[in-house]
Amino acid sequence: MLNCRQKKTFNGICDFLLNHDIVKVNVYYDGYGDSGAIEEISAVDNIGEATLAQEIRQSIEELCYELLPGGWEINDGAFGDIEIFPLERHILLTCNERYTEFTTSQNEFFDKPQGKLSISKAQEVQKKCIP
Repeated sequence: MLNCRQKKTFNGICDFLLNHDIVKVNVYYDGYGDSGAIEEISAVDNIGEATLAQEIRQSIEELCYELLPGGWEINDGAFGDIEIFPLERHILLTCNERYTEFTTSQNEFFDKPQGKLSISKAQEVQKKCIP
């Protein structure tokens, strides 16, 4: 949910995008190992790929950083897209969280004869096993 300031910023972004015939903005982000960044911002108008002015790119980037889930850049991190649809005044945030998984297994191997053995019997068994 957007707070009041974010709503105002988002509506201003949408107004700007619509005035420039932009129908969709895609923001790709990636983070892990205690760092992360918005890697790419692309836009589409009614014809195809569109170029965004630096000022609006910066406003979009700042808003998107605020919308990213907490911890997206920590440890294994997360990556995904934030799609902005200005006509619908809609934001779709897709977050793919990474995690480390492991499986533990244990095996025990024994080569002990069953029952009690005298020392001489144990030495005899050992001689048979050692070439």
